[in-house]
Amino acid sequence: MSIIVKSLRELCQKNVSAFLLLNNLRTVENLRRLNRNNLSIINRLRSTLGQSFVLVQDGIEITELPWVVKRLGPSEFMLNGKFNVENAPYDSNELRLHDDHDLAFARMLQECNSVKQVFQLLEVPGETVTSQSAAFALCRICSLKNKGGTEDIDSFIRKAILNELCDTVVKDIKHLPNQTLISLVRCCVSVNNYEQSFIESVNEEVERRIGSSTFTVSDLCELITCMSESVRSDVNTLKMCWIHLGMKFNDINEKNIVEVFQVLRNITPEFRYMLRLADKQLQTCWWKLVAKDISSICKNLCLLNFYSGRTLSSFGKWMYANVHTLDDDSMKHILGMYSHFNYSDSNVITSLEKFISAFSRRTARGKNPPDLLNRVLMSMAANFCKRRRLISTSILDSIAADFTLVHQSGYDLREGLSVLKSFGQLGYIPSSTSSSEFFSAAEHWTQQKLNRIPFSDLLELLASFVYIERFPVNFVDRVLNAQIKDPIVRQRACRHLLEIQASYLLEFPTRRYLSLFEKDALKISLTWMDGRLYKFHKDVGALLKDLLVSDIANECQIPRNTPHLINYELMIDAHENVAGRDSFARTGDGRVALLLMMPECYSNGWVLMGEFSMKRRHLVKLGYAVVMVQYELFSWKNRSTTEKINYLKSLLTPYVKLK
Repeated sequence: MSIIVKSLRELCQKNVSAFLLLNNLRTVENLRRLNRNNLSIINRLRSTLGQSFVLVQDGIEITELPWVVKRLGPSEFMLNGKFNVENAPYDSNELRLHDDHDLAFARMLQECNSVKQVFQLLEVPGETVTSQSAAFALCRICSLKNKGGTEDIDSFIRKAILNELCDTVVKDIKHLPNQTLISLVRCCVSVNNYEQSFIESVNEEVERRIGSSTFTVSDLCELITCMSESVRSDVNTLKMCWIHLGMKFNDINEKNIVEVFQVLRNITPEFRYMLRLADKQLQTCWWKLVAKDISSICKNLCLLNFYSGRTLSSFGKWMYANVHTLDDDSMKHILGMYSHFNYSDSNVITSLEKFISAFSRRTARGKNPPDLLNRVLMSMAANFCKRRRLISTSILDSIAADFTLVHQSGYDLREGLSVLKSFGQLGYIPSSTSSSEFFSAAEHWTQQKLNRIPFSDLLELLASFVYIERFPVNFVDRVLNAQIKDPIVRQRACRHLLEIQASYLLEFPTRRYLSLFEKDALKISLTWMDGRLYKFHKDVGALLKDLLVSDIANECQIPRNTPHLINYELMIDAHENVAGRDSFARTGDGRVALLLMMPECYSNGWVLMGEFSMKRRHLVKLGYAVVMVQYELFSWKNRSTTEKINYLKSLLTPYVKLK
């Protein structure tokens, strides 16, 4: 017998627990081998031994986990449909609908604006107050208290009336409709004025109806929502609601799936598997949903941070077929989900292009007021294009036209920054018909918001302009002559500061005196590389040693007054040989800058992003011949060492002699 089984036996004996150990198909006769001192205890608990077992599998190849099984009689287990008369299963046919008297009483309760008026209304003969009327009264008192009512209901008379209402409800609680019972649960968890016996009666009735599958999916969602919002809720009842909702996942359809995703925001890690169940049911009905339902599910998926490729793809198809039914609010939530998960496909892009273009045309015709929601949508579209490195002329031109039209009144600080940064970072200039007007509007907006823009965001904004050779002359003195004292701001903004400085030194035709920042004085690292880029860098360096005639390649060089990292710098003499720095100073003819380009350096269509386009432009002005090694071609298309060497040879042959 293994140590684990022996420990389990000793634990059972120590706690005087009724047990039966079955080891490698051993029979009950093994009980006779137990310690004689425990035989009397086992005899006294013989009836319990007939009901409870501990099944243990012992051996090397274990295929099943131990089971703990307990037998319950018909009156103990409430979900088997064999209760005694007192605990009979709930029959949904016994539900009583509200009669005219109850509805009239409920209308009178709704007209009460204070707890005092409710108690005055209850001063009627007792036989006229049914269980449903009493439930209505309890719910109305709870509602008034939750709305900030300060009236005391703990006085002797009011407490007696409240207890009488509770007793009236409990007497006929099994005939109350589900919605009324859920309202009573909400009262119990939100107001602390009820007797514990009443709360237990309500929870027991909820458990009976859960066991009889009386609650629908919508009822369970509402019940879980109200119980999850209070610490007074019964934890076991709440767990049973979650379990029962998971058992009814086949009943989830287009009518209640929105409620399911809303209630899943209250889910605990124990029941997070239900997200997969809900997502599975969503695939059976997504094409039947309307725009409002889609936007609600998208919002909840973002809050849950639940990524589902199937759902994202399916919603893209839905957008393509139903883009004409979307409004600004729905598109905002859908686009927010795709931006959150950094996902897009052709359906999403096509739908967004159609929607933004139509929206821009309506704005140009004066049919769309420049409200905040529309501007948020435009900034989200610009941010989506930036994150996905997507250059869509229809989207970006529409955003530029809208910004030009309503920039003074429509765009707040955050929305304006998001829109303006995206053009430079993508390296895209709007069409020639609106380019000058757009940049003029951008200058006016920046001047208007200048005192409100944080310094680091201002540097990033101005750097995005110089990416596309639009020099912010009116603002350069503010940033290049500023003293950056905050170390956190310096760390985030120094790269943009050096980019602006390099652009003015190399590209601005009539440059003025500037307070130059030395990169060493800024105390930042410009040679840092992440893991994937670092491995790419080392692989290329190892192959260069086999290619070059002389092993002289300067690694990780940064030209003065620029932040541009050159992975490998080659000094070429007049005979196209690689020379050292001293030889190059005497007989040098040219320099080659070998740049390693990752996928994030390009937008769609293999167009360089704004930052890297400026980097190449600056290095050319400094006299470098720029050679760009693409990660995809080096690591994926050319997998073998020979293929990689041939790829590098094709890039370097025009500039340098190779082996």
